[in-house]
Amino acid sequence: MREFKDGSERLDPYLQSLAAKLNSNEEFTPDDTFTMETTFIRTPGRGSGHGKRYKPSKAAARGITKKSRITIKNQLCCARAIVTMKALADANGNTSDQDYHYLKQGRHVQERKAKELHRLANVPEGPCSIPELQKFQAALPGYQIKVMSIDPPHMIIYAGPVPSDKIIRLIKEDDHYDGCNPFQGFLDTSLFCDECNRGYDHDDYEHHTCKGKWCPSCKRKDCHDYLEAK
Repeated sequence: MREFKDGSERLDPYLQSLAAKLNSNEEFTPDDTFTMETTFIRTPGRGSGHGKRYKPSKAAARGITKKSRITIKNQLCCARAIVTMKALADANGNTSDQDYHYLKQGRHVQERKAKELHRLANVPEGPCSIPELQKFQAALPGYQIKVMSIDPPHMIIYAGPVPSDKIIRLIKEDDHYDGCNPFQGFLDTSLFCDECNRGYDHDDYEHHTCKGKWCPSCKRKDCHDYLEAK
């Protein structure tokens, strides 16, 4: 398959989907008897809802009623979602923050900031997919954009290349983007590991795929002593 041979941007989501089928901390080595059946679902599409209003009934038809999903109802939904969740990241997750509250309500300031982001990133107002997300990311140093697909198994279909404590979390449904606070609420899991990009129902980091990035003593990824010893 060309995506696997050329190492395309879609290769990582394929591998994430395969890894999600394994139990925690389980490994396997494929041999000549290994086969894999793959079903492709179009998620990164070429649209952003430009010129169209979001239809909540579509999400309801899929059984999506997550409280952590921050609905974006107007045009420029990708940029609107980014600036809204950026405000939450700036507020250190404080959902009572006034700037975040106004943006979440979809007021005129949300549209103004979304248009400013399009100009800053040199992205034409219109459909947004991976190339546009990359430009938005480049225009927001110090932040990391993460986009999760609404389709099971809810994979991260885009993540900014530089990890950051200020994560802008988005949900993508077909050609539409919403905000998300947080991913574990959307996934109905106890926590979401931003190293693994997976949801877990336990905090036993020894069973995370990223176990080498966590201090085995304090279970923190920012442990100074552990980082110095590595």
